[in-house]
Amino acid sequence: MMTLSAPLLALLWLVQVVCSAFPEEPGPLSSIPTEVRKYPVFLGRPHRSSLRQEPLHIQRILQVNRTLYIGADDLFRVELDNVVGDEMFYSKKRTWESNKNDISICRMKGKHEGDTLEMVGETVSGMARCPYDPKHANVALFAGNLFTATVTDFLAIDAVIYRSLGDSPALRTIKHDSKWFRYQLNKMVVDTNAGPHGNRTVLFLGSSRGTILKFLVVPNQDNTAPNNNVFLEELEGYNPECGQDTPQARQLLSLTLDSNSHTLLLAFPSCVVRIPVARCQLYSRCMNCISSRDPYCGWTRGSTCSFLRAGTLPFEQDVDHGNTSYLGDCDLLQESYIEEPDGLVSVNLLVLSAVSAFSTGAALSGLMVCWIMTVKHRQRSRGGGSGPGGRRKCEKEQNMLG
Repeated sequence: MMTLSAPLLALLWLVQVVCSAFPEEPGPLSSIPTEVRKYPVFLGRPHRSSLRQEPLHIQRILQVNRTLYIGADDLFRVELDNVVGDEMFYSKKRTWESNKNDISICRMKGKHEGDTLEMVGETVSGMARCPYDPKHANVALFAGNLFTATVTDFLAIDAVIYRSLGDSPALRTIKHDSKWFRYQLNKMVVDTNAGPHGNRTVLFLGSSRGTILKFLVVPNQDNTAPNNNVFLEELEGYNPECGQDTPQARQLLSLTLDSNSHTLLLAFPSCVVRIPVARCQLYSRCMNCISSRDPYCGWTRGSTCSFLRAGTLPFEQDVDHGNTSYLGDCDLLQESYIEEPDGLVSVNLLVLSAVSAFSTGAALSGLMVCWIMTVKHRQRSRGGGSGPGGRRKCEKEQNMLG
């Protein structure tokens, strides 16, 4: 029998203790990897038949009432209430073009090299002092030394606070290892009126890779209690129609909540994607619908998991606990009719029809057998009265009477 040495046992025990002590990130209750392909996307076209403009170079988006303004190389105007199908089209487009007078003025501003100022002094490296891109955040303060807060790489991953240009030696903050983090979250939007009663709070977080994380914010009545927020959903927000799937193309520029239509507007450098705040139709069974704990979704009349708007009654929902133990076999009694093609019969109706046909056939067969047996019995009774035995019985009765 093989035995383990004491050092090996100690090593195994240490590995087990370390693994059990290391915190694990709880996963989402639902993961939606490819549903974004079905949602509307803006590609810079006025209608479907026009050619696609590439690249758009979107800088930012601004929503004013029911109009969305998209600032890129050109300015696009999109009416949010007129979106039909899987693509959003602009209603107006504004292009800036310099006239000949402005161009000539710019040319006259130019000077000869001898008329310009000449730089005197040493050249200082801009590493950790200046960002690589004007869009990247950059703050500087001089107080005996130059203190800068910026990024040190092209992708703006390594954020740093750096001390330089003084008597003290250069000093920087500790570099974080992005491999320890699953997401780099940079956008956030909150819906404080979620649910049919408007009394729930849902937090949407956007990552640098275009992934949307959806959380249910649970009020903490006791400050000493641990955090009870629920990780509801992880959704892929980047639409393949936007173009090449690269880290630069996936950079999430803006995340906006459109409360009127209950959608999220995601701005990428080459497109804008419109995503619903919930995907209730994906929960085809009542237990899955209720256990999702999504305040936007509920099991409604008609046996469907539906988006709950204000005034929707009746509905079944348990956002606080997601408890389905009291429902029994609701999945067997209430099947979903969601997304059934036109002209097809539901599974429930087919099952009920088959059971009814079988019961009716069995009952008719039983009645037919009983009727046949009754007829045969009557025929035998009549045949027995007209035979020799019947004559003897009649003669015996006449002798007894006579």
